[in-house]
Amino acid sequence: MKSKAMPNYQNILRAVGQGLETLEVNSFYLDVIENHYIVRGESKKRKTAAAVKSNLKKSFLSHVRKRTKKKSPLRPFHFAGLRFTPRDIELLERKGQALQTDAEGNPPDPHALSQVLRTVGAYLDVHDCRLLAISWCDGLGALYPKVILR
Repeated sequence: MKSKAMPNYQNILRAVGQGLETLEVNSFYLDVIENHYIVRGESKKRKTAAAVKSNLKKSFLSHVRKRTKKKSPLRPFHFAGLRFTPRDIELLERKGQALQTDAEGNPPDPHALSQVLRTVGAYLDVHDCRLLAISWCDGLGALYPKVILR
């Protein structure tokens, strides 16, 4: 039987995953310190809504000229010390529940980061484990949890 002191990793990791999905994370390392989840990693460089609108207004000729110019590679955005507190996790859980009701019967994407982390959390919950850290890289498609078995 699961002790009351053990967190519900299934819900916690799903909420953290939802937060990381909004950043379009490529890779991350999540550290668990007490009941705080601290993340560092790298996310895709995103265009702002204003940049997208300005691209739509450009003429066909300007798009052709732009294609002939050498493009500089996009640099990812690195972040460190992103902290998910219990209050943040609770807020993300409520937002996730609101999104589930808006989905109109469509099941969640099983390959989404939030669902993969939820599955890892469910495994930890069933086996009564304590999570220490998780690392993940998008290109590898693998999670590497560090856990303590009780």
